[in-house]
Amino acid sequence: MPPMGTVYVFRVEDADADGWSAELAVAATSAGEAGRRLRAAGLRKKQIHHEGRPVRVVDAAEVPELSEAASGVVRRRSGDSGWTTWSAVPVGTSLSWRTSGGAVVDTRSSGHR
Repeated sequence: MPPMGTVYVFRVEDADADGWSAELAVAATSAGEAGRRLRAAGLRKKQIHHEGRPVRVVDAAEVPELSEAASGVVRRRSGDSGWTTWSAVPVGTSLSWRTSGGAVVDTRSSGHR
């Protein structure tokens, strides 16, 4: 994981979130590197909102949970009650909504890519 400092936050589709929306945060030296790291973790490029760009760039102090995340990625999900708190994405967890959690996604009829 790169030295903590700049954190890139991406809005993504997430089948396990109530509203199919989550944010992923990753520390990187550039937005491109951050996006590549998320895609290497299984995130499909079409899942990323905002034309594949981060929705925010913040200082690491704003996402302290990231320093403890062995995978280097933290996530929060949008739900009926608002956003969950940031939590580490376990090492080896695919970020693709097609293989995430317990959600069953029928890609032919769901309208999602």
